Amino acid sequence: MIRVYDGAFEWRVPEGGSFDDLPDEDPVIVPAATEHQGEAIAYDPETGGYLHASEDQSGNPIPIYRVPCVAD
Repeated sequence: MIRVYDGAFEWRVPEGGSFDDLPDEDPVIVPAATEHQGEAIAYDPETGGYLHASEDQSGNPIPIYRVPCVAD
């Protein structure tokens, strides 16, 4: 996955494929909340979904968004 300021992209291993096949795959646009400066993204191994958050230097708490796994 890659997080950009206004969204997120995920590259998926094709069925029967391997990690080496990823450069040949097109990224899938995945849901992400609109954030001032969205930068962080990580898979959540407990749920199979992912988490994302923004950068904030104000010292205020920032929300961490949890996106559940959705089957295609």
